[in-house]
Amino acid sequence: MTFDQMREMFEVYTGTSDEVDSIQLALWFNEAQLDLAYDLGPIESQELLPDEEGCIRPGKDWLTLLGCDLPFRRLTDGRLQLEGEAKGKKLYFRRMPRLLTGTDGTEESELLPALHYLPALFAASRYWDMESEGDGEESTHASKWLSYYYQGKNLAKARLELARGPVDGWYVY
Repeated sequence: MTFDQMREMFEVYTGTSDEVDSIQLALWFNEAQLDLAYDLGPIESQELLPDEEGCIRPGKDWLTLLGCDLPFRRLTDGRLQLEGEAKGKKLYFRRMPRLLTGTDGTEESELLPALHYLPALFAASRYWDMESEGDGEESTHASKWLSYYYQGKNLAKARLELARGPVDGWYVY
Protein backbone atom coordinates (compact mmCIF):
# COMPACT_ATOMS: atom_id res chain seq x y z
CA MET A 1 0.00 0.00 0.00
CA THR A 2 1.40 3.40 -0.94
CA PHE A 3 1.58 6.46 1.29
CA ASP A 4 -1.31 8.00 -0.66
CA GLN A 5 -3.42 4.87 -0.15
CA MET A 6 -2.70 4.90 3.59
CA ARG A 7 -3.62 8.61 3.62
CA GLU A 8 -6.94 7.81 1.92
CA MET A 9 -7.63 5.11 4.49
CA PHE A 10 -6.80 7.55 7.31
CA GLU A 11 -9.19 10.12 5.82
CA VAL A 12 -11.99 7.54 5.63
CA TYR A 13 -11.38 6.57 9.27
CA THR A 14 -11.40 10.19 10.47
CA GLY A 15 -13.92 11.68 8.05
CA THR A 16 -11.39 14.34 7.04
CA SER A 17 -10.00 15.48 3.72
CA ASP A 18 -6.59 17.16 3.41
CA GLU A 19 -6.78 18.43 7.01
CA VAL A 20 -3.51 16.82 8.10
CA ASP A 21 -0.18 17.80 6.60
CA SER A 22 1.63 14.93 4.83
CA ILE A 23 4.72 15.36 7.01
CA GLN A 24 2.65 15.05 10.20
CA LEU A 25 0.90 12.01 8.77
CA ALA A 26 4.29 10.46 7.90
CA LEU A 27 5.41 10.98 11.51
CA TRP A 28 2.34 9.12 12.79
CA PHE A 29 2.72 6.35 10.19
CA ASN A 30 6.41 5.97 11.11
CA GLU A 31 5.60 5.81 14.81
CA ALA A 32 3.28 2.89 14.05
CA GLN A 33 5.81 1.26 11.70
CA LEU A 34 8.44 1.33 14.43
CA ASP A 35 6.06 -0.17 16.98
CA LEU A 36 5.07 -2.92 14.55
CA ALA A 37 8.65 -3.62 13.48
CA TYR A 38 9.75 -4.72 16.96
CA ASP A 39 7.45 -7.75 16.67
CA LEU A 40 6.63 -8.07 12.98
CA GLY A 41 9.34 -6.19 11.07
CA PRO A 42 11.80 -7.39 8.47
CA ILE A 43 14.24 -10.08 9.66
CA GLU A 44 17.81 -10.01 8.42
CA SER A 45 20.97 -11.93 9.08
CA GLN A 46 24.53 -10.74 9.30
CA GLU A 47 27.76 -12.69 9.14
CA LEU A 48 29.64 -12.54 12.42
CA LEU A 49 32.69 -10.32 11.96
CA PRO A 50 33.94 -9.63 15.49
CA ASP A 51 36.33 -6.85 16.39
CA GLU A 52 39.76 -7.53 17.92
CA GLU A 53 38.11 -8.19 21.30
CA GLY A 54 35.76 -10.81 19.83
CA CYS A 55 32.74 -8.51 20.01
CA ILE A 56 29.98 -7.44 17.64
CA ARG A 57 28.57 -3.93 17.79
CA PRO A 58 24.85 -3.67 16.95
CA GLY A 59 24.15 -2.05 13.59
CA LYS A 60 22.37 1.30 13.28
CA ASP A 61 19.20 -0.29 11.97
CA TRP A 62 18.94 -3.18 14.46
CA LEU A 63 15.78 -3.21 16.56
CA THR A 64 15.83 -6.56 18.32
CA LEU A 65 18.28 -9.42 18.26
CA LEU A 66 16.47 -12.68 17.50
CA GLY A 67 19.29 -15.17 17.64
CA CYS A 68 22.87 -16.03 17.02
CA ASP A 69 24.67 -19.16 15.81
CA LEU A 70 27.07 -18.78 18.78
CA PRO A 71 26.51 -18.25 22.48
CA PHE A 72 27.10 -14.63 23.50
CA ARG A 73 26.71 -12.23 26.37
CA ARG A 74 25.67 -8.62 26.17
CA LEU A 75 28.19 -6.13 27.51
CA THR A 76 27.25 -2.91 29.30
CA ASP A 77 28.24 -0.85 26.24
CA GLY A 78 25.74 -2.79 24.06
CA ARG A 79 28.28 -4.96 22.26
CA LEU A 80 27.87 -8.72 22.06
CA GLN A 81 30.78 -10.78 23.39
CA LEU A 82 30.90 -13.96 21.32
CA GLU A 83 31.89 -17.34 22.71
CA GLY A 84 33.48 -19.55 20.08
CA GLU A 85 34.72 -19.39 16.50
CA ALA A 86 32.76 -16.84 14.47
CA LYS A 87 33.83 -17.93 10.99
CA GLY A 88 30.79 -18.82 8.88
CA LYS A 89 28.34 -18.02 11.68
CA LYS A 90 25.49 -15.49 11.62
CA LEU A 91 23.21 -13.50 13.84
CA TYR A 92 19.57 -12.69 13.14
CA PHE A 93 17.76 -9.48 13.98
CA ARG A 94 14.67 -7.42 13.25
CA ARG A 95 15.58 -4.36 11.26
CA MET A 96 14.05 -0.91 11.42
CA PRO A 97 11.95 -0.35 8.28
CA ARG A 98 12.71 2.55 5.97
CA LEU A 99 10.86 5.63 7.20
CA LEU A 100 8.19 7.28 5.08
CA THR A 101 8.93 10.92 4.21
CA GLY A 102 5.44 12.12 3.34
CA THR A 103 6.87 13.88 0.28
CA ASP A 104 6.29 11.02 -2.16
CA GLY A 105 2.82 9.52 -2.38
CA THR A 106 4.17 6.37 -4.04
CA GLU A 107 6.42 5.37 -1.11
CA GLU A 108 5.54 1.99 0.36
CA SER A 109 6.08 0.57 3.80
CA GLU A 110 8.60 -2.26 4.05
CA LEU A 111 6.36 -4.07 6.51
CA LEU A 112 4.36 -7.05 5.34
CA PRO A 113 1.46 -5.90 3.13
CA ALA A 114 -1.03 -7.45 5.57
CA LEU A 115 0.09 -4.84 8.14
CA HIS A 116 -0.24 -1.77 5.94
CA TYR A 117 -3.69 -0.82 7.22
CA LEU A 118 -2.43 -0.54 10.81
CA PRO A 119 -0.48 2.76 10.50
CA ALA A 120 -3.69 4.43 9.29
CA LEU A 121 -5.53 3.19 12.41
CA PHE A 122 -2.69 4.47 14.59
CA ALA A 123 -2.71 7.85 12.82
CA ALA A 124 -6.49 8.12 13.33
CA SER A 125 -5.89 7.72 17.06
CA ARG A 126 -3.21 10.43 17.03
CA TYR A 127 -5.48 12.73 15.02
CA TRP A 128 -8.39 12.41 17.47
CA ASP A 129 -6.01 12.88 20.40
CA MET A 130 -4.67 16.07 18.81
CA GLU A 131 -8.20 17.31 18.03
CA SER A 132 -9.66 16.54 21.45
CA GLU A 133 -8.06 19.38 23.43
CA GLY A 134 -9.74 17.88 26.50
CA ASP A 135 -13.07 17.13 24.80
CA GLY A 136 -14.33 13.82 26.18
CA GLU A 137 -16.01 12.57 23.00
CA GLU A 138 -12.93 13.13 20.82
CA SER A 139 -10.70 11.61 23.50
CA THR A 140 -12.93 8.54 23.37
CA HIS A 141 -12.44 8.43 19.58
CA ALA A 142 -8.66 8.49 20.12
CA SER A 143 -8.85 5.59 22.57
CA LYS A 144 -11.16 3.62 20.27
CA TRP A 145 -8.83 3.93 17.26
CA LEU A 146 -5.77 3.07 19.33
CA SER A 147 -7.63 0.00 20.58
CA TYR A 148 -8.36 -1.01 16.96
CA TYR A 149 -4.67 -0.60 16.15
CA TYR A 150 -3.52 -2.85 19.04
CA GLN A 151 -6.21 -5.43 18.28
CA GLY A 152 -4.93 -5.62 14.69
CA LYS A 153 -1.31 -5.78 15.77
CA ASN A 154 -1.95 -8.49 18.35
CA LEU A 155 -4.04 -10.52 15.93
CA ALA A 156 -1.31 -10.34 13.27
CA LYS A 157 1.33 -11.33 15.81
CA ALA A 158 -0.76 -14.25 17.10
CA ARG A 159 -1.43 -15.51 13.60
CA LEU A 160 2.24 -15.29 12.65
CA GLU A 161 3.20 -17.28 15.73
CA LEU A 162 0.46 -19.86 15.14
CA ALA A 163 1.59 -20.33 11.56
CA ARG A 164 5.23 -20.79 12.42
CA GLY A 165 5.40 -21.07 16.18
CA PRO A 166 7.31 -18.63 18.37
CA VAL A 167 10.89 -18.02 17.24
CA ASP A 168 13.03 -19.78 19.82
CA GLY A 169 16.06 -20.71 17.78
CA TRP A 170 17.61 -20.91 14.36
CA TYR A 171 18.70 -23.95 12.49
CA VAL A 172 21.20 -24.14 9.64
CA TYR A 173 20.66 -26.98 7.16
